[in-house]
Parts: sequence; structure tokens; C-alpha cells
Amino acid sequence: MHTISMISANLRYPCTSDPWPFFDQRLEAIVDLFQSRNVDIIAMQEARADMLRALEIRLPDYVFVARARDYDEEDEAPAIAYLNRRFSLVESETAWLSPTPEIAGSRYPGQSICPRTYQLLRLRFRGEELSFRILNTHLDHESETARLAAAQQILARLSGLESADPKRRPLLVSGDFNAEPSEACVQAIIDANSSLGLQLFDSTPQLDYSYHEYHLDPNWSPKRIDYIFHSRELQPVSFRSHEKSGSIYLSDHRFLELTFEIV
Repeated sequence: MHTISMISANLRYPCTSDPWPFFDQRLEAIVDLFQSRNVDIIAMQEARADMLRALEIRLPDYVFVARARDYDEEDEAPAIAYLNRRFSLVESETAWLSPTPEIAGSRYPGQSICPRTYQLLRLRFRGEELSFRILNTHLDHESETARLAAAQQILARLSGLESADPKRRPLLVSGDFNAEPSEACVQAIIDANSSLGLQLFDSTPQLDYSYHEYHLDPNWSPKRIDYIFHSRELQPVSFRSHEKSGSIYLSDHRFLELTFEIV
């Protein structure tokens, strides 16, 4: 039986207005969690190049794959790290979530100033022919219309890959969607089977919230905006979320950890 374990983690970029410690003050707590959980894949959002360099030094068993979302190579990326001893990289693809996905920095009309991308990998189990795909993304934080267009673009790309591939490969989709479960972009992922023949399932329906802003405002309710979706070739067998390491908040988001069996 093959298993795949993963963590999806919005790392929270260093922001001068944050009331909580910057990334470098949370770094060791994050590394301690990643090392102790020893998952196969870490899918990260808000991962700047300097943050990724710090993680790479401390996590030498992982291969990091990322491309910045803008012309500035130091900017954020939806990065993916995978255990080198378990997997080899077959394919890697970065595209901008926009009408012109091949143009760096491009955006949808009405979107925030932040370009958005996805990182898509196909990984093969070492010594075997079995492979799977994982897509990691971070959707716009301002425009609901842009989020829906981005989700539809992602689904169209994945559907095209599946149609062109004679093998049905397991598929994982992770990310910060900046949208609660009832929003159209999330529903588009779940309902894709009816229109595109691409069947994806919410891996964490029991999750009550993921984005908490450090629980600073007692009058504000935390929201569920982070997701992992899986194809029917995968069966979730365990789930846990991580908010703190000891007394240190890992981020302003919970980190989501899942283990899947390939069925």
C-alpha cells in the first residue's frame, strides 16, 4: 500500500504591520514541526525566496520547487518541497492565474496588485513507475471574480492533463483560496465532475477554521479558507491541524496535515 503525507502551510510573509513575530522569529518552530512530522510533501503559500532559503538549509532532505509570482525573484511563491528519498521530479509547471498564463506578473481584471500563480508537479515514487500530481496555489485576497476565474483556469488545466494522459494518476490540490467553503471558487472545485469530468473531494470537511489572525480580536470569527482536495485515487486516512508549536504561533493560518492511501 502506497501512502502520501503532506502539510499545506501559509507561512505568513514578513509584514511590518504584524503584531506577532516575523518569520525569522517563527522559523525554528516551523522547522521543528516539519522535522517532527516528517511528511512527504510540504506545500507552502506566501513563501518568499529568503524564507525558502532559510528552510532549505534546515531541511536538507527536501527538494524545493518554486518560482516567484512577479518579475522580482525574491517575491512570494506557492512553493512545494518533497522528500528526495521518496520521489523524483518528472514534470514541473508554473503558470500565472490570468488570461495570459505564460506572461509573468499577469493578472485578471479587477484583481489586486498581487499576481497569482500555481505550482504543478508530477512526482514519481523512486524505483517505481507510479506517479502522481500535486498543484499548489494562493488565490487573490480581494476579488471574488478573480478567484473564480483562477479556479476555473486551474480546473481546465488539470482536466486537460487528465484527458491527455492514458493513466489516471492520483491528484492533490492545495492552497490558500482566500474563500470560505460556500464561495463560488471553492464550489467550482467540488462541482468540477459535473462539467469537466474531473472529480475532486474536500479532504478536510471537518475543519472549522484555518485563518485566525492570531485570535487578537475577540469579536472576529476565524475563517476556513485553506484547503486540500484529492482525487478518487486517494483516500484520506488521517488529518490534524497545527496552530502553535509550544507557545509560538506558526503563522496566522493553521497548517493542515493529511495522510492519504492510494487506492
